[in-house]
Amino acid sequence: MLMELNQENLAVICVTELGVIKGRIRVPVDESMPDGSHASGPGDGGGTVFLHLVDVTVFDHQKRILKRVPRLALNRRYIVYFVEDEMALELDRVKAMISGDDYEGALAELERLLSVMPREGELLYLAGVTYHRSGQEDKARDCFRRALELTLDEKLAGVIRRHLERE
Repeated sequence: MLMELNQENLAVICVTELGVIKGRIRVPVDESMPDGSHASGPGDGGGTVFLHLVDVTVFDHQKRILKRVPRLALNRRYIVYFVEDEMALELDRVKAMISGDDYEGALAELERLLSVMPREGELLYLAGVTYHRSGQEDKARDCFRRALELTLDEKLAGVIRRHLERE
């Protein structure tokens, strides 16, 4: 099962006994090798015991955001199961729409995603930012408030509070 967790840049959701971890796989490069070979070590069939992730969000089992970190090495032994994070591709598409100032398209996609996943703090935050940029302040405030309720990470909560304060 865990041998499949070596695909560079694959967005995954890893469920552990303590919570849920979402991120993108980064296969570490062994800096000491002249050809930049991928690092390997003891563990499962020559691969590393750790799963290296970037752009990581850690959730509790109630889907509240506990922490956002740029990278994380997760011991594979603690992974109960994993799945590909299909929402990550949709979020990438939404972010591209936002960066291209297509707020109408981004909001339509975000509203569709929120209709099936209403307790996704990341979606709510992104919807708040998009509503704000499109001039829909009441909807932005509502999304930021709902995102804040799902965020236990103080750093991210501080960012959301700043959005609410300037509204």
